[in-house]
Amino acid sequence: LNDINFLNELPGKNNFEKIKNYIELKNLLRFEIISILYKRFENNILLIGTDWKKYGFKSIQKDFKKSVKRKLYNRNICLDLGAKSGANSFYPRTIDILDYSGFLLQIKPFDKIEGSFENYKIFNSMDDLITILEDLLKQLNKKIECEKLNNFLSDKFHYNLNNIYNKLS
Repeated sequence: LNDINFLNELPGKNNFEKIKNYIELKNLLRFEIISILYKRFENNILLIGTDWKKYGFKSIQKDFKKSVKRKLYNRNICLDLGAKSGANSFYPRTIDILDYSGFLLQIKPFDKIEGSFENYKIFNSMDDLITILEDLLKQLNKKIECEKLNNFLSDKFHYNLNNIYNKLS
C-alpha cells in the first residue's frame, strides 16, 4: 500500500475520499496481518490497545507513560505496520522503540532509510514477516545478533504475557 502509484489509483472523488479509503485499507491490512500472526504466535504476542478485544484478541490497554512504554519496548520485538496518516519511517512511536532498546520490525515504508541499525528490519510481505519473526524467535535460544535482545528470555525479561493478560482482563 505504500506506493505512490497505488495511492494515485485509489477510488474517490477528491483527495479527502482517497485518504479515507487509504486509511480503511491500512486498517484492513493491519487486521489481516495481526490475525495471521495471532494464530501462529499466540503465546508470543502482546497486542496493545483495547480495540483488539472486540475482534476476539487478547490485548492490554494503551498507556502513554514513558516508563510503561520503556518496559514494553525494551528487549522486545516491536511490530510497526506504519502510521495510517503518514508515510515516514520514523515517527514518535518508532523512535521510542529504537530509543528504548526494542527491536523494530517495520513494514516497508515510503522513505528510504540510510545506514543500518542492529535492532531494525524491514519486511515486504507476509511471508517475509513470518520468516523474520521465526528467525528472531529461534535466535532467542542462541546468541542473537542484536545485543540489546540477548536477555529477551532471561529473568530480566519484563513481561510474562499470561500475567499481563490476567492482571488486565
